[in-house]
Amino acid sequence: MTETAILETPAEAEGKSFSRPPLWWAVIQIVALAFHVPLSVLAGGVGATMDPGISVLISLVISVLGILIWLALSATLSRPWEGLMVTSALLVGFWHWSASETSGNLLRIVWVALLVAGAARFAGSQRFRIATFAVAVTLGLTPLLVVATRAYASEPVVASSFDGFPGNPERKPDIYFLLLDAYGNSDVLRDIYGFDNEPFLSDLERRGFAVSRSATADYTYTHASIPSILNMEYLPRVSLSQDAQSLASLTDAIAGNNRVVSWLKELGYTYIHGETSDGTNDCGPQVDICLPSPYWDFTTEYLLGRTPVGPLLFPSNGSPHTAFNAARIKQMSRWQEDSDAESEGPVFAFIHLLLPHPPFALDSNCDVRLDSDLSGRLSERGLSAEVVSVRRAGYIEQVECANQVVTQFIDQLDPDSMVILTGDHGPESFGQLTIDGSEWNATELYERAGVLAAIRGPTGCQVVLPEDHHLVNTFRIAMSCLTSSSLPLLPHLGTS
Repeated sequence: MTETAILETPAEAEGKSFSRPPLWWAVIQIVALAFHVPLSVLAGGVGATMDPGISVLISLVISVLGILIWLALSATLSRPWEGLMVTSALLVGFWHWSASETSGNLLRIVWVALLVAGAARFAGSQRFRIATFAVAVTLGLTPLLVVATRAYASEPVVASSFDGFPGNPERKPDIYFLLLDAYGNSDVLRDIYGFDNEPFLSDLERRGFAVSRSATADYTYTHASIPSILNMEYLPRVSLSQDAQSLASLTDAIAGNNRVVSWLKELGYTYIHGETSDGTNDCGPQVDICLPSPYWDFTTEYLLGRTPVGPLLFPSNGSPHTAFNAARIKQMSRWQEDSDAESEGPVFAFIHLLLPHPPFALDSNCDVRLDSDLSGRLSERGLSAEVVSVRRAGYIEQVECANQVVTQFIDQLDPDSMVILTGDHGPESFGQLTIDGSEWNATELYERAGVLAAIRGPTGCQVVLPEDHHLVNTFRIAMSCLTSSSLPLLPHLGTS
């Protein structure tokens, strides 16, 4: 045997199976890597706050771009398999670009370059190619199976003690339900933030509102708190699990499939719904007039925010959260001029404003200011005292912004309308949401559970809110006032 033959035989043996990547092999590998992060996120339970359709669209676009990159590389590189290996490395580098928050862009570029170089170096190895394919398929297939299993989970059984409304209202005023996300009650703002919100609350009282300064949320997260408020019931334990079916049922309740909306629509009300486009508050089929967010879905930021294209998504606002707030504030400031908000009959409007929820990119005048210490939708556990102080000050500025928006909005409404103003949960300056709720101390629970609550009834409807008001009783009190009867208030069961 010649020396040349001896040297060539191993390489030939390595490439026996395919001299170049078969089309089916390349497509499967690229698509699996393009889909693996969105599928993993959906499988992990975050799907309740994401739009599956947007997730699939993003993955398809990345798949197409990946295939185009592979074709371009295959046409220019000397080794046929090298194009597929480099494309795969680029997809991994794209999705995991910000795997380390402390790494600067230079280190990230070096890491991706090493990844690409390694993939190109071992592209001629059959074992490496098979291993890469197996890893890609596993990354894509495993979360897909979890998503499919949850999608076909059995429907949760929802028990109820609700016996029906006490009767039809004597009149039908317009009803506005304004939800201010993460707005703490007066006690929390004073005790933890050192802020006196009394001028705003006293102004509400002068405008005819009943105000509870120590109101408490029954649930410390949005997608459970709002369904409980609108169904006027505590949620059954099964609905608090993280399976996709249970979370979907909660999302349906937020979107309009709830007792309050059903009853008011039976009475001839037009239902106006201001969605947040974050997957938990979209317009459902019960909605008559939808006020959509004109900006990219929050799913886009969640999936692409930590990739190389993240900084390009919302350069002027910093995040879709802030961009959405700016749009919703504009909608509310022009309420009387908005033809979409007009109706011949009475209206029930549910308007969700993502204030003073973080990120804290709006100052007290609702102008955008971008600061890295004020970014992010969650507070990290263990932040320095200085950063915590800056973030708390940023939160209070957004409270003041929200106060201005609410006051301006209320002044546009018919004084004989009913206005329900509440938070869904309180703030979280201690980083509560980064650990399990069972580990929260009393102060952390106190902050997260304390919420704003105020109701103004129409003329002749005198609303009384107890100081220890719980959100589950909000519409029980409001509807009892409208019907001049009484829905029994539910006992306090503690915050979940």
